Amino acid sequence: MLTINGKIRMNYKLYITALAFCLIASCKQQKNEEPIQDSMSIISKATEEAGGLENWTKLNEVKFGLNKISFDKGASTEINEIHVYERGERPKKRISFENESGDFITYADIVGQYFSFENDTEDTLVNKETVKMTVLDAYQMTCLPFNIIDLEGQMKYLGSDSTTHSEVSEVVAISEDNQKWWFYFSKKSGAVLSYKHLRYGITTQTVIEVRQEFEGFQLPVYVKKYRLDGDRKVLLENIYLGTRTFK
Repeated sequence: MLTINGKIRMNYKLYITALAFCLIASCKQQKNEEPIQDSMSIISKATEEAGGLENWTKLNEVKFGLNKISFDKGASTEINEIHVYERGERPKKRISFENESGDFITYADIVGQYFSFENDTEDTLVNKETVKMTVLDAYQMTCLPFNIIDLEGQMKYLGSDSTTHSEVSEVVAISEDNQKWWFYFSKKSGAVLSYKHLRYGITTQTVIEVRQEFEGFQLPVYVKKYRLDGDRKVLLENIYLGTRTFK
């Protein structure tokens, strides 16, 4: 009986020890495994952190000034603009450019058609594709992260990145027929840190250096735009965004 009881006691101890090892291994595995991420949850977190998509869609108009310093072959050019983004039945994205005389000439995006207005006269000979891209690029940069949902195309979560920024970011790619975006979101706060844009074989990177709160919304106020040439980053623009007014 002693021998049998001794064996029983030893088997019981081995069973408890093995069970303890299994529990430790299971806890360790759960600790090392990161929660499954998806693109929409990352974008939703960013929009909530920035003020909430529901609040953003209630706005009828967003207006602000923009100062842009462009660099080309060692020379710099300063450009001032006024941006007005309207919603409603006839949505408009207007960008007014200051000309040499100090007057503003407006490019307007009206229900998918693009015109230039000078002295209240439509100039329909303007390069519509150029104006379209100008409006898209400006809106893409100035209304982050709320404009991301306006993009059409295939969306894919690419995983975490620890080399592009000084903090770990989550990367979401959106691919259209002839262009592609890579958005980098802070893993800690959820905020958009930067995005890369590939179009016509040229890749640019727009980095949000400073953001500020405007009536409950966290939006970019200072960004830098680079052209990526292999491992080189060439500074194209320093962009300063003025105080927003909402309606």
